[in-house]
Amino acid sequence: MSQKNLEIVRRSTELWNAGNVEGLRELFHPDAVLHVPEGLPEKGPFSGVDQVIQQYQRMHEAFTNHDLQSTDTEARGDCVIVRYCWHMRGAHSGVEGELRYTGVFRLSAGKIIDVRYCWDDAEALEAAGLSE
Repeated sequence: MSQKNLEIVRRSTELWNAGNVEGLRELFHPDAVLHVPEGLPEKGPFSGVDQVIQQYQRMHEAFTNHDLQSTDTEARGDCVIVRYCWHMRGAHSGVEGELRYTGVFRLSAGKIIDVRYCWDDAEALEAAGLSE
């Protein structure tokens, strides 16, 4: 199961980089919940696949030249932990930037049911109940 979960999360990154936000819908459970890191204008959490996809769409529209790379990925039980580096440019400002954050994806029956993004790796693992 862990390998399949890794493949699903890797596919989500591929779809994001390809600009296919709507394609993400197929990977998410209808009752999915998205938790975003502190400091974003939209506070979240976003509940249900429609809200999750809408939030991803807002993020995709706010930035251009997306290049989301995973720097480290691991599976733990029904979770996949991904450390990301996201290079982007503000759609309106043109300012380029790089964000580093951790995502913890919980999967159930082959679908992403919960995502937690945090700026701090330890915080992400603790929030997901995976701290050691």
